[in-house]
Amino acid sequence: MRITLIRLACVIFAATFSFAAAPPQSDRHISSDEIRARLIETPKPDYPLIARRLHHTGTGLYGLYFDVRGEVSGIRIFKKTGYPELDIAALKGLVRWRAKPGLKWKVKLPVTFTLDKRMETYVNPYHFDYHF
Repeated sequence: MRITLIRLACVIFAATFSFAAAPPQSDRHISSDEIRARLIETPKPDYPLIARRLHHTGTGLYGLYFDVRGEVSGIRIFKKTGYPELDIAALKGLVRWRAKPGLKWKVKLPVTFTLDKRMETYVNPYHFDYHF
């Protein structure tokens, strides 16, 4: 009985460290061209009417986590826009993003809300940061 418990403890110990030592696939660096190729839908977030009337602008930094189906499984806020209604609008827009099915992966991107009539809501498609 004692030898069986010792063997079991050794197997659990070895399994724990073998999985922890291998880096997950999603941590490898992905170029911005590869990120653009993976993304299928990238709808822009809506600019809330109340925020426009109050002239609220700002830039937030968000991390998107994609699951194996290509759907957003989580969003992390790294930097807020400065106004809760803009952050909520950004989250509502980013949760609708879709990617090609595959491995789990993540990307960090800025979302800028500005009152410039030519570009009311702007997601910079050329600024991706994969490491966070």
